[in-house]
Amino acid sequence: MKDISMNKKLQIKKGEPLYKWVNRIAEHYNLSKEMKDVLSEVSKESYIEGSIDAQKILLKHK
Repeated sequence: MKDISMNKKLQIKKGEPLYKWVNRIAEHYNLSKEMKDVLSEVSKESYIEGSIDAQKILLKHK
C-alpha cells in the first residue's frame, strides 16, 4: 500500500490558523477556486462538529 502521509512542508505550523493552513495546501496543489471552497467548507464543518463534541463532553463531566 502506498504511503499517503502528508508532506512535512504541508503540515500545520505551530500557531497557524486553520484557514491559513487550508490556503497553503490549496496553493501547493494549485487547486481550482471550486476545490478551495470545498476544502474550506470541510474544514469549517469539521471545526464546528469538533467544538460541539467538546462542549458535550465538558457538560457531561461537569
